[in-house]
Amino acid sequence: MEPKRLNKSGKGSVKIPRGAVLIYDDIEEIKATKGRGSSWPGEKFVHKFNKRGSKIYGLPNGQLLVVAKKPLWDIFNYPEK
Repeated sequence: MEPKRLNKSGKGSVKIPRGAVLIYDDIEEIKATKGRGSSWPGEKFVHKFNKRGSKIYGLPNGQLLVVAKKPLWDIFNYPEK
């Protein structure tokens, strides 16, 4: 599948695909369960977003896109299996 052309948003280097619809203007937290291929299968996690300005867009194909002007969390290395 060929990637869609992206439009540049008004701020920073965040790019929002054409046709995206803003659903949430600020994310506070996301609750999720790790999948079978994870180092922690079935484990539940809560990601709290301390930095303001993260947004969720709905894309024309039904997918969701999470974007922010700055990284949403610190990068860390997962332990070896």
